[in-house]
Amino acid sequence: MRATRWAALAAGAGVLVAMGAGTAAADDGQVGVAPFGAVTASGQVTLSGTYTCDPWQGPYAQIEVSVSQQQWDGTQVDAVTYDRVACTGSPQLWQETVTAPAASDAFTPGQVQADVAVWTAGNWNGRVESWQQVGVS
Repeated sequence: MRATRWAALAAGAGVLVAMGAGTAAADDGQVGVAPFGAVTASGQVTLSGTYTCDPWQGPYAQIEVSVSQQQWDGTQVDAVTYDRVACTGSPQLWQETVTAPAASDAFTPGQVQADVAVWTAGNWNGRVESWQQVGVS
C-alpha cells in the first residue's frame, strides 16, 4: 500500500515535500522518507519523513535511520542512528541527523541511500522499512 504524505523538511527552508515513492506500510504501521535532505558543513546528513504506528502495539516505537554514500574515491561512508518515537495511530513527522562514525568520513552533497525502519518493543517481526535514494545538498 502506498500513501502520499506531506512532511516538513525542517533542515531546509521550511519547504514541504510530497511523500510517496519512499513509503512502506504493514498492518503495524508505515514509514516514509522525504526525497530530499541536507548535508551540514561538518558532513552530517539530516533526513526526514513520516511514520505511523498503532498505540495498541505500545506507546513508543524505535526508529532506525541508516545512511550510505559512495564517495568519489570509491570508499563508502555508512552511519546509523536510533531514536524513540511516540505511537499515536496517526501520521507523525520524524527528523534525524546522522553522523559518520569517523571524523575523517563525511557525507557530501549528492545522493545517499537511506534505510529507515520503525518497530515497537517486542515486535521485531512487525518492523516496517523504507529504502530510498535521497538527494542531499
